[in-house]
Amino acid sequence: MSIDNLSKSVCFVTEANQENYVNQFNNKIENLPEDFDFTYYVSSNLPNRITKKYNNLKIFNLEELQDRDMRTKQYEVIKDNTPLFHYPSNIRRHIINKAFEDGFEYIVWNDCDVEFITTKNFFLEELKTFKINTIYTQHPIYHYGTSTNQRPFEGCDVVLKYFDFENKKPQLKIHDGPTAIYFFDKRTQKKYIEKWDDIVLYGYENPYSHQRGNELSPAEVYAVAFNDIDISHINKGCFHARHDFGIRYQ
Repeated sequence: MSIDNLSKSVCFVTEANQENYVNQFNNKIENLPEDFDFTYYVSSNLPNRITKKYNNLKIFNLEELQDRDMRTKQYEVIKDNTPLFHYPSNIRRHIINKAFEDGFEYIVWNDCDVEFITTKNFFLEELKTFKINTIYTQHPIYHYGTSTNQRPFEGCDVVLKYFDFENKKPQLKIHDGPTAIYFFDKRTQKKYIEKWDDIVLYGYENPYSHQRGNELSPAEVYAVAFNDIDISHINKGCFHARHDFGIRYQ
């Protein structure tokens, strides 16, 4: 695939909900590298507050995206002051799914505070090395039973038993979150979101580990395992996360 065609198959995605994060996203868009021309999708509960211009930016209303799964929409409510530990972090699946549906092959999830710090061509050369049905990240990858952080796997026995997938327990793993590049075939894209939806609903109706929205984030663990997804690292020179804890809602 030529560099130009490869570039057209890439979509950066993120969400900017609540005023503090909308402001952070506006600043991010204003400071994109000069050679950055990838398609960029953002979902927001305040779409009219995203004011910075970028030719390839497309803004989506979060509530409209949530209509695709009315089963969970009632649980995924964000208010102006919803604190981090009650934030429904699994809503990111909606904007990821939108990019899948629109035909993109490389879906680059990145938080509002993640900066793209390399050149366009260097990044595209990295993408050429990717293996299908793999998630790539610059951040830690947690594995069941071996990683220091086992929190993502709390309650996994009851979840796996409920979905009759107990044999997948050794395969449980997840990326840390700020960056995640999804490179799936079309069938896997569809099945991945379907399973993510199902696990999120189960988590809301039958809290298997924690009852606070942010702590349901391990739901994606099971979408990874059920679809036999691999998780690997990308070159650490592509992104940089500049966490500003001062903007978090408490």
